[in-house]
Amino acid sequence: MKSIFSTRCFVALATYLAVTATVVPGQASAQQPQPPHSYVEFINGAYVGAYGSGPTCFQRQLEFDNLVNAAANGALLAEAQHFVATLFETQASLDDPSLANYVQTSRYQALNPSPQTPDLGLDRFITDLYNAFLLRPPDDDGKNFWLQNNNGRKHLIIAFEVSIEFGDLVSKLYEDDTPPCCITRCPSGEAFNSATCSCEPVDPYFILVDSNLYFRKEQFTRTCKGDQSDAVWNRL
Repeated sequence: MKSIFSTRCFVALATYLAVTATVVPGQASAQQPQPPHSYVEFINGAYVGAYGSGPTCFQRQLEFDNLVNAAANGALLAEAQHFVATLFETQASLDDPSLANYVQTSRYQALNPSPQTPDLGLDRFITDLYNAFLLRPPDDDGKNFWLQNNNGRKHLIIAFEVSIEFGDLVSKLYEDDTPPCCITRCPSGEAFNSATCSCEPVDPYFILVDSNLYFRKEQFTRTCKGDQSDAVWNRL
């Protein structure tokens, strides 16, 4: 894994040096200042940018946890790069250092197929990269530059990964709005606890009344009148 990662870093560095060596001021647009974004805003924006629709609750929670853990270990940029890149290309494609070996995720392939000769979807692909990586639509100068200066879709993904603007965006990400819990169907004998976002064992003498509040049958009985309590309890 280390050698694969190092190889991709080398390709990214070579791409960055090639781009910076050929870009003439004004030929490609300069980076645009990025406002701060929360982790959830970043995750939602990347999904919408790539697929035109947001993540599922579980996808959002998974990447939120990945970003939190990466930030704690000083690897936030690497995780953000990996996250957005794998919305477009498979993990196997990302691990392969060859620019010629590019395989898209099934979801993106259904939206914008590759390979094509010529690549009729390249214009849309570049637009999607801007929206997913930078959370903004492309500017005309930048888009035209990448249409004329690229070595295929995989090269473009790497170029956006190492762009100054994406690095600036990631440096301003912050952990703020924790994503809401996903609705979970728990196995028998367990109940969903919204405080921990997990299924937890439930005392058989307890009843889940609302959210994560549990009451014993005796307590429940005292809230009802007469024999109605047993009938209600049995229905629950």
